[in-house]
Amino acid sequence: MTRIYPKKLVVKCPNWLGDVMMALPTIKAVKRDNSECHIILYLHKKFEPFKEFMPWVDEFIFHDDVRSIFQWKTWIKVMRDSKADTTLICVNSFKSALLMTLSKIPNRLGFNDHRSFFMTHGTEMTDELKNKHRRYWYESIASPILDGVATIEPALELTHSSHLTQLDGVEDPFIVLATGAAYGPAKEYGLEQYQELISLLQNKGYTCVLIGAPSELERASDIAKSSDKTINLVGKTTVAEMFLILTKAFAFIGNDSGPMHVSAMLGKPTLGIFGSTHPNWTGPVGPKVSYVYLKVTCSPCYKRHCPYKDDKKMKCMTDISPSMLINEFDKLIEKNN
Repeated sequence: MTRIYPKKLVVKCPNWLGDVMMALPTIKAVKRDNSECHIILYLHKKFEPFKEFMPWVDEFIFHDDVRSIFQWKTWIKVMRDSKADTTLICVNSFKSALLMTLSKIPNRLGFNDHRSFFMTHGTEMTDELKNKHRRYWYESIASPILDGVATIEPALELTHSSHLTQLDGVEDPFIVLATGAAYGPAKEYGLEQYQELISLLQNKGYTCVLIGAPSELERASDIAKSSDKTINLVGKTTVAEMFLILTKAFAFIGNDSGPMHVSAMLGKPTLGIFGSTHPNWTGPVGPKVSYVYLKVTCSPCYKRHCPYKDDKKMKCMTDISPSMLINEFDKLIEKNN
């Protein structure tokens, strides 16, 4: 395939936090291999707080949900006004490919599938690629604007110091735990298992800080009540504050979730807990990562809710003991000391 040298690139980013994080190594590699290229990230407005953590990005355009004809006209104009000569479409939707085509961006990179008509430099989703980690998907579609492979290095950084009142009185070293998962409860480690894990971590001298969305507060409160030393910040932080907490943390342990991927991209020691999803496809991407996954017969199922009602219910998670997590965590820390 002919090498393209973009002068101005618009990247249509995914709409899930974890997917955005898995795309960052490729986007940063594009900047590495095209140092004079002006890179624009086209992101959902819920990700606006992220911009202060990516100083290597030249410009951000934040969008809402594009539904009406009026909104379509508005965003087509925004894309045309950007004067981009290339777009990297990191989502597999028909709508995104159509938007970039109507915006008359000359070079359009992405997966073909049902959208080959819109792609000038399309990539086929082969069976081999489908079975690789998702970060390779993004690297594959970006190959016409890359000279080499994407390296696994932190793509998020904090360029200034910030004080967080939520962390006043929190003793170091503290570990962040994300006990919920926006995708659904099938991704969530057990309540009592988290309580035991927190007890083991506290016995090793760590402070445990829980983070998550307001919808996860009830579950997090049940987990936190087993120890008055647990700091429960679930539902009490903005997205930007969640990022800041992760920058100050010693490490992260938690479900396959957005915060797990953020921690990994910050270069923090990150331990993922996997059950209904497979780490070979969506595991944390970063220089200091690990995971615990037991491949039971029904895993990975990628369901939001476990379909079983008997002793098989959530077996992919219930068979992971807190001591297994502690053992893997100790190995992770020892390896990166």
